[in-house]
Amino acid sequence: MQTVQEEIQRGANVDLMSNEGNTALMYASNCGHLQCVLELIASECDLNLQSRTSECTAAMCASLSGREACLRELISAGCNLDLRNYIGDTVWDRSDNLITQILREQSAAKDAIYQTLRNNHNFSDAMIEQICNFTLRKHN
Repeated sequence: MQTVQEEIQRGANVDLMSNEGNTALMYASNCGHLQCVLELIASECDLNLQSRTSECTAAMCASLSGREACLRELISAGCNLDLRNYIGDTVWDRSDNLITQILREQSAAKDAIYQTLRNNHNFSDAMIEQICNFTLRKHN
């Protein structure tokens, strides 16, 4: 983990692809290395890059290998769930029930935050939306 942080701090290209056409985020998602996934997301890597060989994204890698925690973080960070791999599948095709559950949980959490802010503070709707999105990114 420390090596990942050090390399990012040194300015490593977090979107660099291996000879097989995979990124560090794809490898970390596939192997379930949640802390690496979080560090790479924090470094603003491209969540939607597709492998040159399979055209899979990091979310597809997490989904296919059953890495629910990694998939949750990728969804929270805003990955595109509609990209297709070389056989035409999306993440939805492999994990639609799990994705639906994750999105419902995030929506319920956002609604709870929204209601608390609306009832107890004098924030505009736009400000509440920003606060909800920031809070969910930091705490999911």
